[in-house]
Amino acid sequence: MRISSILAVVLGFFILFFYAQPIAPQLTEGIPTHVAFIWLIFLLFAVLWQKVFIVVTKLTPAILFALATPILILLYQSIISNVVISLAQIVTGIIIAIMVSSIWINCEARNHFFKIVLLGAIASAVVSLIQFFNIHPFVWSWTEYELFVYGTAGLEKNPVPFGYSIVAITSVITCATIMLYQKKYFLPISKAYLIFSALLLGVAIALSGARSAIMGVAIAALWFFLYSKKPLVGIEKVLTCRTYNFSQVHVENNAMRRRKSGSGTAIIAVIIILALVLALKSTREGIDFQDPRFIANWKVYLPLILRSPFAPSEIESYLYLVDQDSLWLLMNEGKRAQPNAPHNIILTTGIFYGVPGIISIVTVYLLTMRKAYQISREALKYNMCKEQLWLLALIAANIGVVCHSWFHNANIFMGEMRNWVWIGALWGMSYYVKVQLLKNRVS
Repeated sequence: MRISSILAVVLGFFILFFYAQPIAPQLTEGIPTHVAFIWLIFLLFAVLWQKVFIVVTKLTPAILFALATPILILLYQSIISNVVISLAQIVTGIIIAIMVSSIWINCEARNHFFKIVLLGAIASAVVSLIQFFNIHPFVWSWTEYELFVYGTAGLEKNPVPFGYSIVAITSVITCATIMLYQKKYFLPISKAYLIFSALLLGVAIALSGARSAIMGVAIAALWFFLYSKKPLVGIEKVLTCRTYNFSQVHVENNAMRRRKSGSGTAIIAVIIILALVLALKSTREGIDFQDPRFIANWKVYLPLILRSPFAPSEIESYLYLVDQDSLWLLMNEGKRAQPNAPHNIILTTGIFYGVPGIISIVTVYLLTMRKAYQISREALKYNMCKEQLWLLALIAANIGVVCHSWFHNANIFMGEMRNWVWIGALWGMSYYVKVQLLKNRVS
């Protein structure tokens, strides 16, 4: 087994603990054992295998600067407050992204890692079904499920972190399921396993009642569905003929097959919609998609951020909310959300990192996904369909995470370490495809 595959298996094992954080062993208060082991793994492989850094060294200066910005801000804030946990979280997340990116450039290692991560999501989804139907003969006090009556939580404390743990992998699985009707397959699992995973994860997210997670998977799937077809339609006939030396008849036959697949597309769309509706209606409590915080948070917190662009202090935020008569917005989710709890990836980042933090997190996501999409278009020109779909699916996974984070305090800059996996996967896949494209151009 190659060293990259060993790294994939070892890292994947500790990533599984992110699916079961309430029962993950702790070294000391606030420092999980699996986080400490991730640091040790990184140090070990950094010494023994320099390819760990092969992808991150090829990132654009803008992304590298964006990654360094929150660390520098936290180091500055450490002068006046204790930010050790926050600093450890974001550095651990970046380390995870670096290691996953090096795993993703090797097909065998990539397959091992993906299967392990999928297994963790399935285990948590199975637990959520057992919780929903109440068929377990004992009380899982470590899930704290009894405290949340509006949805299941799987191996997490409540439906929100449960959504964080499986929204990305569910988006990838959904994307692969969408492509089955075109007979284009890119995942390292059987089609039967894929269908089983899609149904299980989809139902688990619906039963959790996490509105943002449901919306995240739906938007990710819709984006993938539209943009996986867009390159096929957008390539001109002349370019297609020149690239592959196809005849005009072959191009017309392809167009006819695409038109015939329209009925299959409609059937798949109807099945997905019906399944989602049935799953939603089966929940014990109705899911209310109306939330006054959606608009009110922006009206209250955005002026606060603009008034203190380098992050307002906690006391300043509290006094401002009192002055605006907006204390009802406080949700107190975790140590860093008192009193600052905008429940939005942009606003929360702005509260704790200021405007530079907002620019940084937008830069990381936007440039990473934009570059991957550009490479996917190039890949299609060289008939690298599998690689193109991988890139689009990983973009969709990150879109799903951003959608979920849009309504909550946690994000990759705010303690959500597990979703750095999908940033790293997109870095690694982009690098891998770019190398393959260079080889194809030379040959």
